Amino acid sequence: MGGNGEASCRPPESDLALGSLARTAKASLTARDSAAPTPHSDGREEMPVVEKLRAYGEQMARRNDLIREADADGIEEARIARLMGHSRTTIRTVLGRK
Repeated sequence: MGGNGEASCRPPESDLALGSLARTAKASLTARDSAAPTPHSDGREEMPVVEKLRAYGEQMARRNDLIREADADGIEEARIARLMGHSRTTIRTVLGRK
């Protein structure tokens, strides 16, 4: 139980698992991977692929947290899947169910 008498439904930050893509991208980063953004023909800067991968990994971690939070609030797997546009298999995988 947490300090306020409520059960904590979220694991400690150190136990939160990043997706395999995020772990792989993070492990393979080198100095060359952090190159400056390249300019676009219209003046915008384009993010290097590694930065896009890093951002995607962070987004996926937040997605998984949201799925766990919805489940803890009692929202059914099928409804979570429908609202998020994912399969029920994806939702079960994130929740560690078969």
